Amino acid sequence: MKKTHFIIAVVVLFISIYLIATKEIHEHADFAVYINGEKLNFSQDKYMHHETAEEEKSEKHGQQEDEKAHMHDNVGWIAHKHAADATWGIFFRNINITFNSACFVFEGSSYCSNETHNLRMFVNGREDFEFGGKKINDLDRVLITFDNSRNIDAQLNSVTDEACLYSRKCPERGEAGSEGCVTGGKQCT
Repeated sequence: MKKTHFIIAVVVLFISIYLIATKEIHEHADFAVYINGEKLNFSQDKYMHHETAEEEKSEKHGQQEDEKAHMHDNVGWIAHKHAADATWGIFFRNINITFNSACFVFEGSSYCSNETHNLRMFVNGREDFEFGGKKINDLDRVLITFDNSRNIDAQLNSVTDEACLYSRKCPERGEAGSEGCVTGGKQCT
């Protein structure tokens, strides 16, 4: 009898893990990055993820590293999350940026904490020390800043609050515009 219960428990565990792992995830977070007081522009095509309709329909969609977290349609302030284990480190790596607790390496330049400047991360207005290891969560508002300023209120206030439009969690505010990758949308890659 004990052996039967054990086998049933193992089967239930594996089924649960499979269902969690294969559950379609499509969440969004707002973000901004400032280097020495200047906001970086990620709306350029070189930062966007492109995928064919066939690739999108694949059973493995969302499992490849570059599909876990990325941006679409030249909307350079909304991160799209397609995997439960997607982190800000994965997101930035997908656009050729290194991001960890010490440095933000962007287009050949390294911005590393030193005696005069600190690399800092804020999630929903509160300082966070997970940096690249921080999981992307639906509707988070994230600021990454490398600056010598102690007053970053203006930078925090500049982080948009539009992820709810893409996740369809604030219908009273309208829709996500022309961007084609919204939760429940037909064309989400």
